[in-house]
Amino acid sequence: MLVGVRLIFIWEMRMSLRFITGVAVALAIASTPALACKGRNVAFSDDFSSEDPAWAGGDFTISNGRLQLKSDEGKLAIVVYEGDTLEAGDVCLDVIAPDYRGGGSAFAGILFGFGGQNLHAMWVSPADGTVGVAALKKGKWANPVPARKSDAIKQQANAVNTLRLTWKGGDGTGYVNDKQFAKFKIQPVPDANHFGIYAQTEGKVWQFDNYKVTD
Repeated sequence: MLVGVRLIFIWEMRMSLRFITGVAVALAIASTPALACKGRNVAFSDDFSSEDPAWAGGDFTISNGRLQLKSDEGKLAIVVYEGDTLEAGDVCLDVIAPDYRGGGSAFAGILFGFGGQNLHAMWVSPADGTVGVAALKKGKWANPVPARKSDAIKQQANAVNTLRLTWKGGDGTGYVNDKQFAKFKIQPVPDANHFGIYAQTEGKVWQFDNYKVTD
């Protein structure tokens, strides 16, 4: 069992729009099919067609072929997969945001390099048309990729945005809907090799599907 994972998964963090976004909303783009990771060998896969008890964390359920997650306003939620660890990989996740009218800073994505007081996350905010990479190291936030606008993001409510992350050692590359948005550097942390889902949903239910890792 991952130490501390079952304690507090929804952290009260007043993450302002200035910290995560702060850019104008982009025009919506046409829907495209979900995309798969590119690695030859499948290291992990979950289409949420059934409940895997190794998932643990915030206010989530697994039903109807999706993992559904929400957090209260101004709070961060994470869900961690306790059944395996990753030190590198090619990770994909479908992110489905609900009707997000009403304001607030809402985002979600891939959690990786998690352990102790350390985590990395690649996130997308469909409402703002932005994507980025955040990191928490020893309780302090950093932004390996600050929020940036991407015309690849589908901004319609309930649209599927597929995030893809490749990383090995200190090098990472992020994609949204198969379009690269950044290459970035990360500093690996010993024993921080758990993965999962990361979100601030502002009280609304976000959905996730097709979590896959290849190498």
